[in-house]
Amino acid sequence: MRRRLAAIVAADMVGYSRFIAADEERVLARQTAHRKELIDPKIAEYGGRIVKTTGDGFLVEFPSVVDALRSAVGIQLAMAEREAARDEAQRIIYRMGINLGDIVIEDDDIYGNGVNVAASATDTKKPADTIDIIPIPKPRIVTSFFQALRRLGRRKTNLRGKSTRRRRRSGVPADRGTCARTACSRSRTRATPRS
Repeated sequence: MRRRLAAIVAADMVGYSRFIAADEERVLARQTAHRKELIDPKIAEYGGRIVKTTGDGFLVEFPSVVDALRSAVGIQLAMAEREAARDEAQRIIYRMGINLGDIVIEDDDIYGNGVNVAASATDTKKPADTIDIIPIPKPRIVTSFFQALRRLGRRKTNLRGKSTRRRRRSGVPADRGTCARTACSRSRTRATPRS
């Protein structure tokens, strides 16, 4: 199973079922034109790869979260211009979710929690034309890092450019500060003031 870190963009058309029920052929033709003339070129412009398309949306992988955001914003702004002449209720609008996370690669498809989180950001309860950027869970990353160190035991690591050594000791949580592993955790001798 191959994994890598990637920025995932999930997009979902607002009111797709309603549009299709009202005028399937015209809606699909408009959607195809938007894809061909705007969405696909804008994704390619920022180095994205369209992983899959669904009837009402698409899933894209980017090597950079900055490029993912630039592409998403560019698509949203251009879509607003292209649909501006239509009644508000008839405009094609996409909700988008962006997540930077670990993904699983299988052939040309991608899976995993990183993909699921991006897709969940297109929740229908959120406003239309939304771009929801998922915050990076720093505490989880830090915890995972120290758990990995604990499994490795004693290893020379480089953290923020400083070479350090960490030794696993039983009964000491892996993510506790260095002080817990050194003499500073013991009681300190205080100097007795002279009378």
